[in-house]
Amino acid sequence: MSESATLITAAVAAEVGPLVRRLRLRRDRSLLRGTLTFVGTHDGRRVIVVVTGIGPDRAGKVTRRMIQLVSPAAVLITGTAGAANPNLHTGHVIEPAQIIDAARNVRLHPTLPGQSRGVLRTSDLLIESPDEKARLFADGVDAIDMESAAIAEVCDHFEVPWRCARAIFDEAGELLPGWLMGMTGRDGRVSVRGAMWSIMTRPHQIGRLMRLGKQARRAAEAAAERIAALL
Repeated sequence: MSESATLITAAVAAEVGPLVRRLRLRRDRSLLRGTLTFVGTHDGRRVIVVVTGIGPDRAGKVTRRMIQLVSPAAVLITGTAGAANPNLHTGHVIEPAQIIDAARNVRLHPTLPGQSRGVLRTSDLLIESPDEKARLFADGVDAIDMESAAIAEVCDHFEVPWRCARAIFDEAGELLPGWLMGMTGRDGRVSVRGAMWSIMTRPHQIGRLMRLGKQARRAAEAAAERIAALL
């Protein structure tokens, strides 16, 4: 990659924690107000990590603004994803050869060189049920997320090379509880109020919440390892 900045995007702050520690990045409050950003260098090259927040609209807007601000040489899209393919398990990293924008039925392809395989589908809806995941797999989808297509479309608009590497969080046969979304704000930061409400109203789910936390950490570590290798 060039000596210009590499911009790395993720939806949720917890998804980039291992990467920030691995690359020894520091918090930067000057780049884009209202967003979490981290900056540093890796092998002499500038690296910028931005937490876009959840959903295609917010992710697209934040990515557009960051590209306008820092003119990156490349964008790496990372974070976690849900599996539709039953052969993908927590911690597996998918580098899709194709990303589908479900809302517009647009198919996008990575423009940074490297081996890619599989299909990732982006939707503004959280896909919770194993039955829905199975239906998507039957349609050729391997994994699902809520931001990648929007980010890729912005990159293509500005002619910035990009690729995607996301780690699997929830598996194809796993029911992802909808209340989990309430624990994170749309800006990608932990919602203390939402987390406390979820725990107080569902004390019987504490064990499951702890297991999901372990899965999330495992996925974030796997994504960080792969992104560091791509830099």
